Amino acid sequence: MKLSTAEKHLLWFLYDWIRPIRPGDMKEHLKLKHPTLNSQLEVLKKKGLVSWKKYGPASLTQLGRMVASHHVRHTRLLEFFLINTLSIDEEVAHEESITLAPMVSCRLADAINSFLNNPERSPCCGEIPQLEERCVFEKQEEGI
Repeated sequence: MKLSTAEKHLLWFLYDWIRPIRPGDMKEHLKLKHPTLNSQLEVLKKKGLVSWKKYGPASLTQLGRMVASHHVRHTRLLEFFLINTLSIDEEVAHEESITLAPMVSCRLADAINSFLNNPERSPCCGEIPQLEERCVFEKQEEGI
């Protein structure tokens, strides 16, 4: 499933926020204009990742939570690796991990996770989601 950077950012926000939130409240946190946010929510809704009705609160669907968890996991594992293994500053590690995460395969993320002894939290950004099953993207590529 291809997602734009803006879509990933919105999924990540909803993943961390946990509970349903109205776009009017979201726009303050995301620094987006209301029409832009509404159009992004509509795209994510069409992809089955967000549950949302205009003027109502938005939340992740089960698939949306799986996809967001996947992106958060890759990013936070990279952050952990960059900070603890390469001694890179937290802010720089966070920025670099956001850039690199979309290019990291699930196989590499799993190898990093094993190398780091299955860390539970990134030093700078919170919980590292643990996958309960194979990568959601690998399943989609296989048509499962």
